[in-house]
Amino acid sequence: MKNKRLIIIGLLVFVLFTQIAATILPPQLPSSFYGWIVGGTGSTVTVRIDGVVVAQSNISYYNGEPVYLVNVRTEGVPAGTMAIFYVDRRIAGIGYIYSGTSVRLDLAVKSINPVILPITPIIIK
Repeated sequence: MKNKRLIIIGLLVFVLFTQIAATILPPQLPSSFYGWIVGGTGSTVTVRIDGVVVAQSNISYYNGEPVYLVNVRTEGVPAGTMAIFYVDRRIAGIGYIYSGTSVRLDLAVKSINPVILPITPIIIK
């Protein structure tokens, strides 16, 4: 009987401390990106992973040149995940997500995004 009480008390203490530890742990640090925007202007920088918007930031100006700073949350995102950066819906760069990093990534905006045409088979007779 005494052993059962000790086991139950021990389990309760274990559960209590694991719950407290889980609430005390700080969240993961974001993956930060910053840099110049070359070849175009716009109003927003959007970051997408697998087509889903994960971060967005307004474009600022430094000495008349467009710059940006965006923080991407890393909870649930595996390290090394590829993110695509857009400036007003135009692809401008690619970065890789790692918690706690601050990466300079200058974005280059093309006037026209490339169009990938389907491959047409050539039949030779």
